[in-house]
Amino acid sequence: MTDKFLRKILNITTILFAIILFGCVENSTSASTESETIVNETSSISAGDIFYSSFNAKSKVTIHVDVQVTNGDGVKIYLLDDYTQLINLSNNNYFNYNPALSSAYEVTSFNKSATLPAGNWYIAILNPNLLLSQTVRRTITALY
Repeated sequence: MTDKFLRKILNITTILFAIILFGCVENSTSASTESETIVNETSSISAGDIFYSSFNAKSKVTIHVDVQVTNGDGVKIYLLDDYTQLINLSNNNYFNYNPALSSAYEVTSFNKSATLPAGNWYIAILNPNLLLSQTVRRTITALY
């Protein structure tokens, strides 16, 4: 074998090793993603009532919200970044919400994800029906 041929093989081997190594680093980074379940429960929301989940994201986080109404006509879902907005919502006052994980329309099924910056967050589920309670299954997961 000639020196030129051996150098080509060495170069190809080096390139293949770099590709494999880069692929492993890329995979190990994505595999190290941690998830945390914030809430996973089925409960009943009384007529006109709200229940909410709160969490504090210390860094940018992807939040996945899955809400299923198992008995009822539909709920409204709001992502809020301020406790004052939650109080305003519960008192039927004007409030601001983040549309990334919200549905101002009544839904019986909601399955959505969004990446949020660090901070305090509230996910409120409102039963707009003033006469009947509704049964809702909700799962909220954070992916760091």
